[in-house]
Amino acid sequence: MSSQTDPRRIAIKGTWDMSTVGSTGMEEPTADVEGYFEYPSTDPDAYLARVVGASLQPAIPHGWYVLIEPNGRPAELEYVLVRFEGNTYIRELTRYKDGSYWLSSITGATPRIIARDIDVEWIYPIAAVLPPSKRKV
Repeated sequence: MSSQTDPRRIAIKGTWDMSTVGSTGMEEPTADVEGYFEYPSTDPDAYLARVVGASLQPAIPHGWYVLIEPNGRPAELEYVLVRFEGNTYIRELTRYKDGSYWLSSITGATPRIIARDIDVEWIYPIAAVLPPSKRKV
């Protein structure tokens, strides 16, 4: 009998080039990557993306994978994938108060951004950062 916390197969949907701080085209991964990870996500729409580029190091190393849970609710101090003002970012949600998201760079390279609810198209929690050695084909 399986429980919701048992690992399940989650597909890798592609690669994000994070060579720059923000991306206009990160709504969905852009390149095919074969394989999957076994991970205990309860989100039926969860997916993984390979992250390339050095802009998120050391928090997310070049070539590692992020697990996105589109149906999840991010909590403060978690990494998130967020889209606002036509750009998509990976940030740390440092605070949510009075309808505003306080989003900090996970590397400390850029200043904090404050985005209001009405400006945010979507915000998804990043449930895990996984090493390439755990990928299965």
